[in-house]
Amino acid sequence: MKNVPYKIYLSEEEMPTKWYNVRADMKIKPAPLLNPGTGQPLTAAEMEPIFCKELVAQELDNDTKWFDIPDEVLGFYKMFRPSPLVHAKFLEQALDTPAKIFYKFEGNNTSGSHKLNSAIAQAYYAKKQG
Repeated sequence: MKNVPYKIYLSEEEMPTKWYNVRADMKIKPAPLLNPGTGQPLTAAEMEPIFCKELVAQELDNDTKWFDIPDEVLGFYKMFRPSPLVHAKFLEQALDTPAKIFYKFEGNNTSGSHKLNSAIAQAYYAKKQG
């Protein structure tokens, strides 16, 4: 095996600029969220009093594979993201795959960055919506 570093941290320029919607690639889509009062699938109109319109649109979207991360949110991620993304080159080589595989180690962040990353985007869309 070549002399490959154990881990490689992405620079700010290499940070992802889009969120991936795994549902777009699922052959069997997840069951819809149900209205607890009616038992019927929730509509966007029913969700919008609770969530921002943009987040509702993303939540209900089964087809769009990538959503652009707004520049303001990216800027926050670059400043405060608690752990870097790591390029798993050893795993790529072991699997002999052309896919690029990345992971994040969150063991040093007791709350997990998913909460902060999600909250930042929610606050951004809420402020944008007014």
